[in-house]
Amino acid sequence: MTPRISLPSPTALRRALLPLALTLGLLASCQRVYEPLRTQQPDEPPAQGLELSQAELRQHISDYLKGLQFALARQELELITDRHTQDSLRSVLERAEAFADAHLIYAIDEQQRKTYLGGKERINYYLKHGHLSSMEDPTALNFVMASRDSQQDFSSGIALPETMTQLYNLARYSTLTELHLTAGSLERLDLRGLSQLRSLELRHAKDGLEVDLSESPHLQELRLKNTPNLRLRLAPQARPRIIVQGGYYSSLSGLQVEQASSLILEGIRLRDVELLGKVSPQLRRLDITIEDGDQRGADGILYHPLRFDKAFVTKLSEQLPQLEQLNILVTAREALERASLQELRLPALRRLSLQLRPKTTYTPEKDWGKRFALSLPHCPQLEELTLGALYYKEVDLSGLREQTQPRLKSLLCYGALSSLRTPSLGHLYDLRLHLDHVDEIQVPEAGRLQAELALYNYTSRNEDGSPAASYEHGLLPLDGQQLFRDFRSVVGYVLPLVPSRYQPRGDESLLRFSGSVWDFSGSQWQGFKGLISTRAVSSYNALPLDYLDFGKLSASCFVEKSITVRPGCIVKNVPEGIRVVEEEIKNY
Repeated sequence: MTPRISLPSPTALRRALLPLALTLGLLASCQRVYEPLRTQQPDEPPAQGLELSQAELRQHISDYLKGLQFALARQELELITDRHTQDSLRSVLERAEAFADAHLIYAIDEQQRKTYLGGKERINYYLKHGHLSSMEDPTALNFVMASRDSQQDFSSGIALPETMTQLYNLARYSTLTELHLTAGSLERLDLRGLSQLRSLELRHAKDGLEVDLSESPHLQELRLKNTPNLRLRLAPQARPRIIVQGGYYSSLSGLQVEQASSLILEGIRLRDVELLGKVSPQLRRLDITIEDGDQRGADGILYHPLRFDKAFVTKLSEQLPQLEQLNILVTAREALERASLQELRLPALRRLSLQLRPKTTYTPEKDWGKRFALSLPHCPQLEELTLGALYYKEVDLSGLREQTQPRLKSLLCYGALSSLRTPSLGHLYDLRLHLDHVDEIQVPEAGRLQAELALYNYTSRNEDGSPAASYEHGLLPLDGQQLFRDFRSVVGYVLPLVPSRYQPRGDESLLRFSGSVWDFSGSQWQGFKGLISTRAVSSYNALPLDYLDFGKLSASCFVEKSITVRPGCIVKNVPEGIRVVEEEIKNY
């Protein structure tokens, strides 16, 4: 007899299963899904191995190796199914990575991450040939940081990690002759091995960066921009031109300025302002830009600008007997006035520039200084002198005498003056004046007919305020007759006379006239052998003339062979070789 199985009723069954169902539902709601983390560099695309054929995988791995993306190459290598192919590609990967670590420049950041800097041409050459023996490397490299370099500089350089702390393998580029580098957070820069390096520019360095250039004997120029307390190690034979722009320094001895052939200091601050005790007595050129105000360094110490005063001039004279070029740029007029320049004793000095920082606009007369006088009795080799941007009621250069400056051949002065007294030289020299304004120019008797004067309009300036290649001066409140009596020649001056009222000298090199009637028919113009310019005054395209008579002058007396006048101008006696054109006057 088959035993009967008693089944629970549906209601009882539901009651029994309800707790189980609730438990399973609760567990399902608490479930977590864990996925493996993926290693991927931010600028690299994810590997697509699951979507590619084996041939495509091999090509991708090859491309990743050429692009120095070793992590991605290793990731896709695991998807190669053929063991022999996989082993072969793994061997190539290992050799490529070992080559990159030994022969390519790379940076390490604060988190110990490695970034290869350029080098794709090198790795491609190595993968193709297995060596670098005939590889032609670049001779110039520029490494930049987006946060510290201008957009223009950054777009043309190799980007560095913002948090870079170490840089390796620069010396592997042994043919490098030029290197530009934003140093960032580097604490040490090892450039040993760069035996051909000629030029190095370092920018925006951490306070106290150490740079080893001990194996670069041919270094010619070292440019340092905002590199506070930099410490250099130069090759004993190196005699570079050192340019320091900004930054602060406990001592310039850390820059090994005693080996500098030329030293250019722009707006630096020093803890020890006794600069010249650190400079080689063999220095040939010294440029100093002196800014106002102290600066507190990252070390909490207060650093001071150089002082251009009598004490500085005295030290300069004592310690730089071979100095040939001295350029001083100051921000305050008082610095020029207190420097006692007459005490400057530089027997080898050939070029001297003394300048106030030029402005891009005109300086009102109420802000002019009263008087600036200059004599240099102890600089007998001086050949070129630049003075700017001088704004004085009186500038007296008559202290520059034949006995003390027998070799002076060029004098440039720019700014604005009420009165200028020229040097008392007994030999021929050039006097170039870029002026906003001048009321009178006085020439000492000893200096008459020695200077060739050129007048320019200083309203034409470069972006930094320095004089540009400008138009000749317009009408000045000067006595034209006096100018031509006192100077050997005059260029750029527009005579406030018409030709019929002017008595020319036969050898005058360049004359320009004002007025609307130009009549050269008078007897004073017969036999004239000089030059006349008919170039339009100021920015007009045509001469504003009503009458033009060439008289008996020949074409050789005129600079321009094609002359433009306004319509209706009466023109007479046009010499052969001269063309006269009528055109409406336009002011550009």
